[in-house]
Amino acid sequence: LGLLYGLESFIPIPSLPLIKALFITFVATWFLLRWKNILLDKLKNSHDKSFIRGARFFLTLCILLLGALVVLDILNIPIAALLTFGGIGGIALSFAAKDFLSNLFGTIMINLNGHISEGDFIRSTSK
Repeated sequence: LGLLYGLESFIPIPSLPLIKALFITFVATWFLLRWKNILLDKLKNSHDKSFIRGARFFLTLCILLLGALVVLDILNIPIAALLTFGGIGGIALSFAAKDFLSNLFGTIMINLNGHISEGDFIRSTSK
């Protein structure tokens, strides 16, 4: 970044603010991903492995999606239509996959209770 400031004083670069904004967004996204890994590594001993794995995937997805939306906004690509389509698509997907979502939330609740962990055998009396 300092090199870009130095070049700006000798050679005027019209897209320098764009490059700076993209660089800052990249660094902020990278920082959040590293911070997430450090935080989840500290929680590794106190929580179940499957919970940590799921939290790592979910947080990584959220951070990368947020970074991508910021990059699209910096590049002046309208994201309102994309967010609207995502919201409508999410509603349609939730109606189509309600059984999957109910099983997913049930699994999350079982993992959060801590009674069952990965590798346990479960017997059911129903057939």
